[in-house]
Amino acid sequence: TTQQILPTGFTALEYIESTGTQYIDTGIWIQKDTTAKLDMSAELLPTGWFGANAFLQLYITSAHYAILSGSNPYVKIKPGNLDTIVLDYDSNKVLNLYINGNFIQKTSWNTLTATQSKFYVFALGNYDGNVFTAGHSPIKGKVYSIKLSVNNTLVRNFIPARRNSDGKIGMYDTVTNTFFTNSGTGEFIGGPVVNLYLPTGE
Repeated sequence: TTQQILPTGFTALEYIESTGTQYIDTGIWIQKDTTAKLDMSAELLPTGWFGANAFLQLYITSAHYAILSGSNPYVKIKPGNLDTIVLDYDSNKVLNLYINGNFIQKTSWNTLTATQSKFYVFALGNYDGNVFTAGHSPIKGKVYSIKLSVNNTLVRNFIPARRNSDGKIGMYDTVTNTFFTNSGTGEFIGGPVVNLYLPTGE
């Protein structure tokens, strides 16, 4: 016997896509021991940033992923290629980047002391909690899933979804049972419908 992951009234999608003006406010303020794991693909786009300023910040161009540090080792990507990215802001205030299970780099400083920043999907959170724009975000791309954890406790588990009542596209969080929609302009593009099930009781 199985049960659907999403509640009645929502349809799971393979991904949601931003055209460069849509983003989601996760409501999570970054602190030590915060980890973001996301499955995403970047499209051909100008240089952009994603996440939370400094703390969980992914630097994206049309050909590379990186986090900003003194050395800036880039990881070449193919536009549209699905990648699993982990941004780990550890207990020592070091930001570590992993791509497809491989450790890539960490910040060249270990005392990130700026005020907290909020994590955004497709956009970069500024130190005041708002979106940092200045031509750097939102980005164009697709997000297939996002998990945010604090102190090894899952605080957001985002699944791309469509709200059936009005066709609104966003991400459903199974931790808080909340549907998160676009905080920017325009509308997300929804991917193909997928069937997500869990064994009953889980």
